[in-house]
Amino acid sequence: MRLHLPHLIQDRQYLRDGGDILLATPVQTLNLPDDGLFGDGPVHPRVAVVDLDAETHRLRPPTRFLPQAVGRTVSAYDLASVQIDADSPLESFESDDFLRLNPFATVLKTLQFFESKEILGRPVRWAFPSEQLLIVPRAGEMKNAFYDRSTGSLQFYHHPAAGGHTVYTALSHDIIVHETTHAILDGLAPDLYHASNPQSLALHEALADLAAITQTLVNEMIVFSLDSLSSSTVDALEALSRLAEEFGADVRLPEGAGFLRRLKNDRGLGPTGTAGSPAADALDHAAVPLPSDPHALSQVLSGAVYAVFEMRMRNTHRSGDFFAGLEAEFCPAARRVARIVFRALDYLPPGEAGFVDYGRAFLNAAAATYKRPQLEQKALIGEFVRRRIVSDPAELESAPPADFRLDPVEIDRLAADPAALEKFAREHRETLGIPAGADFEALDPVQAHRALKSNPAAKTSRETIFRFRWRETEQYDLGPSLPGAWSIVCGTTLVLDDAGKILSMLTTDTGRAAPDRASSRSAMLSRWAAEGRLVPEEAALGPDGRPRSDAVLLRIDGGVARAEGGGRTLHIAVMAGALSPAMDLE
Repeated sequence: MRLHLPHLIQDRQYLRDGGDILLATPVQTLNLPDDGLFGDGPVHPRVAVVDLDAETHRLRPPTRFLPQAVGRTVSAYDLASVQIDADSPLESFESDDFLRLNPFATVLKTLQFFESKEILGRPVRWAFPSEQLLIVPRAGEMKNAFYDRSTGSLQFYHHPAAGGHTVYTALSHDIIVHETTHAILDGLAPDLYHASNPQSLALHEALADLAAITQTLVNEMIVFSLDSLSSSTVDALEALSRLAEEFGADVRLPEGAGFLRRLKNDRGLGPTGTAGSPAADALDHAAVPLPSDPHALSQVLSGAVYAVFEMRMRNTHRSGDFFAGLEAEFCPAARRVARIVFRALDYLPPGEAGFVDYGRAFLNAAAATYKRPQLEQKALIGEFVRRRIVSDPAELESAPPADFRLDPVEIDRLAADPAALEKFAREHRETLGIPAGADFEALDPVQAHRALKSNPAAKTSRETIFRFRWRETEQYDLGPSLPGAWSIVCGTTLVLDDAGKILSMLTTDTGRAAPDRASSRSAMLSRWAAEGRLVPEEAALGPDGRPRSDAVLLRIDGGVARAEGGGRTLHIAVMAGALSPAMDLE
């Protein structure tokens, strides 16, 4: 039994514009095993739609699940009220049933991508205490969409656009993938949610953007359409890098942009006070000052990684006409880079990881994944230097101790015995970078089974991932009203193969390779305090007992302060007073 789930593969803006970009079809079908756990809603133990009417606060009637809807082998959801195909008018996608089914299918597709043995090679664990991620497709009228850890949900909003139509974020493929990736990344690296380092929050945004664009780069139908159907004047690399065209064309109308963000850019880090032009094209070439808003900062990292995708595509394509027949060569090349980009998340150290930490994780993931990863490594190092993320390539080096190795039997024992793992960390704390005298926590080990192909018969290799986390104290001068000592989460990630060889050992960089990081964190804390968002826990709780949507909790223990919930502030960039988002779209 199979389940067929139709979903939009790109924003509807290209249908509305009728311009130079054409797609063979706006809709594709996700083909999943019908495991007998799907039901009306749509619902599944992993993902469920909660279609709450924002005005009445009541649930709308669910979309019916139809087992064996097509013969004896194919199940489906009931879309009888609307015809969904290549010739469907724009309004047909706005039916109640499709507004529920589209984000449901796209979230499941994104999960399938990340959990495949080509990428993580294991199931994703959420950061919230539930096995089920909730989707609210019409959370209300607002220019926003966000992942909310406190409710374990993705919240999608809609708003009337300047052109007279309605923009539904639940109909944007890019936005759905972006927000789903926030939830996935929060499960993989939950410390980033409590970061006060702007680069840590920007890392969340950059990887969510990269996941959305990757789903475009590996889609042969989209690449084929750009090659065979679209105008020859279309800049393919630029078109493939655009994010959330329908939403962006409306919210960035004053700038003349036809997208929310564009990953093909030349953005780099600049000195404090660097200013950019308000024009969209100029912004893609402007320096981002430090400290800076995480959303602007994210484009420096996402632009660097997109350049690696572009390099691999150009290196792979061999025909005289660069774009002719591109999907046959480009999509596999994009998948090659994607394996590195997202496997690097398992190599990322705990704590407030920044761009340098991710760069090191990328380089180690490339070396562990491929025998000849030099092109990807060289391209990323070049982009990090060109964009002034590092001043010297040596800052990205991270050689593990040459004489450190574990017996395969010992790896399995440590993975199964928490007490043995803690003893191991105590005995090797210097090698693991754990400061003398620091209390540390050995996190639950993770084992991943990876392959270079999605074919079920493809040979897999196992990696075991150990993480150790502790706190360090940094001193900031934030004025008389705030403490001077602040606790920062740090950690080490150790990754080994089945033979006991170290594939990666990375410790969070707290400022040694990036001296501006401490000053940026200090500036972020000062900004939150000035805006009234950094508040003691007892003052941050709303009437429902949950933290206010705009609050960063200030906890003080023994004269040392720490900030928690920094991710909640990101939605302020869109609209003050939004409903408790943790990671927002804009």
